[in-house]
Amino acid sequence: MTTYVSEVERPRGFFASLRLALRIARGGLRLLWRFPKLALPLVPIFVLVMAALFSLLFIQSLFLALLVIFVVAYALMFSFAITSHMLRQIEDGARPSIFQALTSPATARMIPRVLALSAFWYLLVTLLVIVETALRTFLGRISEKLADAVAGFIFGTIADALRMAGFMLVAIMTFEEIGLRPATGRLRTIASGNPVTILGGLALTKLVAGISILVAMFIPESVGLLIFVPLGLLWILGMYVEQLFVTGLYLYTTMPDSRLVEILLDDFVGNELPKRLPGWSEQPVT
Repeated sequence: MTTYVSEVERPRGFFASLRLALRIARGGLRLLWRFPKLALPLVPIFVLVMAALFSLLFIQSLFLALLVIFVVAYALMFSFAITSHMLRQIEDGARPSIFQALTSPATARMIPRVLALSAFWYLLVTLLVIVETALRTFLGRISEKLADAVAGFIFGTIADALRMAGFMLVAIMTFEEIGLRPATGRLRTIASGNPVTILGGLALTKLVAGISILVAMFIPESVGLLIFVPLGLLWILGMYVEQLFVTGLYLYTTMPDSRLVEILLDDFVGNELPKRLPGWSEQPVT
């Protein structure tokens, strides 16, 4: 288990906090350019999301529909546990390996932890949907378009924030090998000390989502199923940027001298990471 220092106090102004969010996101893209395999765990999840959306059109049972949504949520969170282990391999001085991540005992220990997290996350989202439905009904008496715009923006943003919180909890549990309760306490400390930076990361996520909508609008219907290729790539990129953002912010706050923080934030990496960083071993570590 890696020992992490306590949260460091780094007073930052508004624009400095936004620059930090951009630097972490940019560093995550550089890391993806060097190691495309970091995004591979998200590929089957996109296929699962599309299959779930299609199946929901035909499922009549509310229980089955809720079960399908929960399975997708759990799969998304657990896929990030695999990516987080690959990031930890880089942090520990090894090249990332999907096989090593899948077969690691640490990943197996994450199964019940992510299950508990997904259940808690799903409960919050369910309550959120109930409140959103009530607000849509109230605003719908004034204007349907107003109801869709207001409810969509407010609750869509809250849902994105909850997903980011879930991703950071997975990163904390993976890197520190702790349970959900202590990880939640650390999440609160990080969130309270970095509100503007977190909002900046949330805005980047919604920007990618907006680009996805624009792509869908301008792709002709004659393309057919091929539309899922660009949409899938944009969805995977958006989820990857979000996951790397919360991981980078977490490590920046708790362990500013870590290898990943150096990769994500320092200028020496340039536009592409070097083929070999100092101290890198040839074999992944457990």
